[in-house]
Amino acid sequence: MRVDVVRVFTRDGAGGNHLGIVEGHLDDDRMQSIAAEIGFSETVFLADTTEGVATRIFTPARELPFAGHPLVGAGWWLREQSRPAVAFLTGVGPVGVAYEGDVVVIEAPLGQLVTPSRPPAGLEDAVDVAVVAMPAPYEIVELPSVSALEALEPTRGWEHVYCWTRIDDATVRSRFFAVEFGIAEDPATGSAAVALAARLRSAGEPSGRLAILQGEEMGHPCRIELSWSGDIARVGGTSAGESPLEIG
Repeated sequence: MRVDVVRVFTRDGAGGNHLGIVEGHLDDDRMQSIAAEIGFSETVFLADTTEGVATRIFTPARELPFAGHPLVGAGWWLREQSRPAVAFLTGVGPVGVAYEGDVVVIEAPLGQLVTPSRPPAGLEDAVDVAVVAMPAPYEIVELPSVSALEALEPTRGWEHVYCWTRIDDATVRSRFFAVEFGIAEDPATGSAAVALAARLRSAGEPSGRLAILQGEEMGHPCRIELSWSGDIARVGGTSAGESPLEIG
């Protein structure tokens, strides 16, 4: 079994979040076992249909209906195969794909339910906390400073905890933890970027543009370009290929 490997959301050609890509129809158990064996935060399985490219996304522990870095990486990989995608069919519906030079952009719907919440355990110094239904509940936690962000340690009980802080009006730093689902920390999280846009939109920012820097603490510096307006969030970045894997 060949698994192609892409580093997604690279920063100046370096870093990025590793992604496994497999083409073809496989049963659910086989897809889950491949994702667990590879051990990347996500592996995406692709199949062409008349409506678009069908995607199944698996972490080492379970399937996800939607995730950003697998779709951006798959879009880049398909273009490298001279088969650029128009849309991905995901568990939350069709997601558009656009190519802007070296940057691959996905267009995800906004309108998720956003609910103010209390800080998760260990994050009592949070400035703002809200839960965004992605459809899994993402806890979007604004911290007061970069130093507070850098001091975080993965904590039991954190399921989808996205911590962020502003560097300036155009740039934020972030970290994402899904400890209870086998991902102590993720270097770059496109779905959480969509959740951040949903939170900011609900808080009175109907449109905006941010560069999200993530992954420094893991040694995998990443950059996500996020913009939102109306009912659409656009998440994009650059990618780079790695040597494929061969698994049994």
